[in-house]
Amino acid sequence: MFAIAAITWGVGLYGITTMLAVLKETKGWSTATLSAAFSLHYCTSALMVLLLVRAYHWIGVARVTQVGAVIMAAGIMAWAHAEEPWHLVLAALLTGIGWAATGTT
Repeated sequence: MFAIAAITWGVGLYGITTMLAVLKETKGWSTATLSAAFSLHYCTSALMVLLLVRAYHWIGVARVTQVGAVIMAAGIMAWAHAEEPWHLVLAALLTGIGWAATGTT
């Protein structure tokens, strides 16, 4: 459990801010655009927490955590390969869902 928490907190909380700083520097996107994506990540995670109980009953805690890790990985790839600001919406949704599903929010 510690490994899951360390990885998902490292990515879901601290890693996102690091990626945003890199995107600002390399892509030149505005702070407002990046802040909107950052906020979407956290709002998505907060909303997903409301659905977790149903998911836990439906497929189990372990499976939800596994699926969340895969979704989080897809989100990280989306952040890394974002070429346009609208790509950040998909990335933020994926990492927000993944972070919530790993159960560390």
